[in-house]
Amino acid sequence: MEGTLDLLRLLQSAGALTTANDYSLFATAAADQQNFVEAQSVIDAGVAAQKVNPDSPLFRDIVVGLKAKQKLTAADLVDAEKAAQTASQMVRVGDRYFGMGQYDKASGLYRKAVTKGGADANIANLHLGMALARSGDKAGAKAALESVTGPRAELAKYWLLYVQTHA
Repeated sequence: MEGTLDLLRLLQSAGALTTANDYSLFATAAADQQNFVEAQSVIDAGVAAQKVNPDSPLFRDIVVGLKAKQKLTAADLVDAEKAAQTASQMVRVGDRYFGMGQYDKASGLYRKAVTKGGADANIANLHLGMALARSGDKAGAKAALESVTGPRAELAKYWLLYVQTHA
């Protein structure tokens, strides 16, 4: 499901979320990764774009479920960042910052994860490239995305296209 979330983040970045189903899939994917702040922001963006009716059967359960979930605050993330000992933990905290739109903070954690090792370097570099692309660092994003190999390489190529045309 993580790959799905990364693809949906690309669609959002490119302004390509066009249907209620797109927003539903994105919010569900983010919630499945326990990134409840991002899931809520997707719902809110869909409502603002008049693509989401939170009272519709498609969204009712998602909205009710999100209300019951604890959403991390910026202070919570500072504490989580301090407590993150492994590269995988750093990536997860970076993902939470990414979901809040704090791409610079996310990038810093992804860089630490790559340097520390022990996490999937392809995921860390993909997420680093995504965060750098969203923050406008075209050269940094390109370098990180070009280093992705294996099953995530195809998605990295799509993010590279985004960087070339949008960032």
